[in-house]
Amino acid sequence: MKRFCVFVGVVCIMLSAIAVQLYFCRLNVFLEGEYTAFDKNDEVAQTSISKYYERLDIEGNKFDEVIEKLRCKIIRKEEVEGITIVYAYSPFVLKSVFLFSHSVNIMIALTDSKTVVGTPLIKGSF
Repeated sequence: MKRFCVFVGVVCIMLSAIAVQLYFCRLNVFLEGEYTAFDKNDEVAQTSISKYYERLDIEGNKFDEVIEKLRCKIIRKEEVEGITIVYAYSPFVLKSVFLFSHSVNIMIALTDSKTVVGTPLIKGSF
């Protein structure tokens, strides 16, 4: 019984460590670009702990790289005034919103010269 309790304790600690890593993991861990985090008042956050939204601005068309590195499942794709907007789901991002009858936690705005990635949605203009 003692061994079983120790085993359960070790498993709980390992799962907690993984959950903490995922919670504090930021977009710029996976991708390079200009990173911004926003707090609950839509102001730029000084720490990643209080983030509500994240945004990453990347030079060039990096759509395939974003989809591959974040292992995104594309939920919806649309074109708005020459900008491709993609709503997706990534297992690496915990916060999500419910759109189009699915959980969405990645939004990508794509032009020929710039890729903007936001989680769960993009804050600000693109």
